[in-house]
Amino acid sequence: MPRVFNQKIKILYLMRIFLEQTDEEHPMSVKELISYLNSLGISAERKTVYDDIETLRNFGMDILNRREHPAGFYLASREFELPELRLLVDAVQSSRCITNGKSRQLIRKLESLASVYESRQLRRQGFAENRIRTINENVYYSIDMIQRALTEDRQISFQYCEWTVEKKLRPENEGERYSVSPWGLVWQNEEYYLITYDEKCGRVKQYQVDKLQQIRIEKEVRRGREFFENYDIGELTSRTFGMFGGLADRVAFATGFSIVYSIWKGPPSAGTSRLSLANTISGCAFGKVCFTLKEGAGWMVNYVNDIAGIRIVCSFTSDIYKLAEMIGKQNDLTVISIKDYIKNPKESGYKSYHMLVTVPIFLSDRVIDTKVEIQIRTMAMDFWASLEHKIYYKFEGNAPGYISRDLRECSDIVSMLDAKMLQLNEAIIQAKEAQEEQTGAV
Repeated sequence: MPRVFNQKIKILYLMRIFLEQTDEEHPMSVKELISYLNSLGISAERKTVYDDIETLRNFGMDILNRREHPAGFYLASREFELPELRLLVDAVQSSRCITNGKSRQLIRKLESLASVYESRQLRRQGFAENRIRTINENVYYSIDMIQRALTEDRQISFQYCEWTVEKKLRPENEGERYSVSPWGLVWQNEEYYLITYDEKCGRVKQYQVDKLQQIRIEKEVRRGREFFENYDIGELTSRTFGMFGGLADRVAFATGFSIVYSIWKGPPSAGTSRLSLANTISGCAFGKVCFTLKEGAGWMVNYVNDIAGIRIVCSFTSDIYKLAEMIGKQNDLTVISIKDYIKNPKESGYKSYHMLVTVPIFLSDRVIDTKVEIQIRTMAMDFWASLEHKIYYKFEGNAPGYISRDLRECSDIVSMLDAKMLQLNEAIIQAKEAQEEQTGAV
């Protein structure tokens, strides 16, 4: 390579060195920079390197000179900082709509935005190889085609498919092409969904992007603009169960809390074991819910500890331990575990005595030992727990600090009240016994 040409591109190589080879922990001295340029066949002198660094600074690169050990020049800030790149890598790794191969490619590109040293830290985050992902390599390009149609205000057509047990896409309706007007892409339930207006039936429809094949941008302009002017796509995703299409209706199920959590992908409001769906729910979605309930019934007995629960509220703390002892002596109950939150209160101040027992349930063909949780507490403890329960769900577990502190103080007051009431009760009993003894003596 001619010497003059080398000198012309020297500053570009110097820019690459700062981008790829330096960060705050790995600066390079001028001597090291010259040596690196020489290894690329580019001669350089100290003065010209200093001049080039100043030019790069004027260009906008945040190059600093570190005086302490290790000393040298380094690029102090980049378009993406390391924590931001970590978030992007995590998002790519967790995305089910991107294939494993495409995920690796994207992560390698993200790594190139950091220094070689920081990119190793990104690589150490690991890769979710065993995560269930789509195997449709066309998803990436399907999304690009849809975005183009949105930008150009055009309709699209495609084949909509279903996954077979052989993990292959099979076109629905004998390969019929669907012609729709695209109006948005939505990320929901770890999948991309295409929101469209179907002119034939005059309503909104949604399609799972990884099930689209042979997308084509049509000449026709999009329809349904007047419909989407006041249409909230965000509201559609929040009220549509599993992004299944259908008419809005309300469905209620009574089942175990863990099953509700599984169906809803999150805790239901107020911690209830009743699932109420005031949602758009189709026959397919309804079937999915019912299947989850049916499948869950088999393992609920083994893995759910609160299929049934009993709360016993008594007057005094001494009654709690007497009742617990009586329950433990029952022949038809087996005590699995005990949690004494009276002697060891929770951090919030919660106090109660919990027993997990099994109760035999007699079916027509067998007997099943079913887990039941028993909570025993005083009236004062129960009053405190009821208030704490309301506060927890009112603030979704993030109550202001002063409320949490006041609640803990109330817990201490409850303990003092229980102790005082027990002491008073024992004094009443002793006084009554003494009175009876005096009466008997007379």
